[in-house]
Amino acid sequence: MNPTEATLSDAKSPVHRGDLERLLQGEVARVDRHGGHLSVIALTLDRKAAENSTPWDDRLLAATVAEIDRNTRASDSFGHWEERLFLIVAPAMDLTEATGFAVKLRRLVAEGVGRPRASFGVAHYRRGESLYTLVERADAAMQSARRRGGDRVATEQRPLQASIRGVGEA
Repeated sequence: MNPTEATLSDAKSPVHRGDLERLLQGEVARVDRHGGHLSVIALTLDRKAAENSTPWDDRLLAATVAEIDRNTRASDSFGHWEERLFLIVAPAMDLTEATGFAVKLRRLVAEGVGRPRASFGVAHYRRGESLYTLVERADAAMQSARRRGGDRVATEQRPLQASIRGVGEA
């Protein structure tokens, strides 16, 4: 199929939210039980996704979904979370690796059909947190990328390290 003729229903992915929630819950349980890494990448097409396109053009969206789907690992899950928010669940990937992966995907998407622009946000799982908190942090990072003009990757904001102590603290 010519990628300019793609529609969203033509893409083999993304999985829908219910399936994505179950996959993400399984990965959270795996990390809580056995340790390791888990990152989530949130992404959306920017409002004016590409030159000469209308916002959220379905063919542009389908081509973007197909490009991301082609470039994710077999262990990754790519899905539609809500509205125009998509997630990539990246098991065994730390924050640095996931950020590099998101940068690669952003470049590939930008070079694709219609030259779409997308914003990405990356967050790494913290043992014991809910999957929804993880997704919220990835979404907040993606929103930060959008506020800074879009077409970029942003990572979650990390709290100060516990080893930094004030005067008089043990």
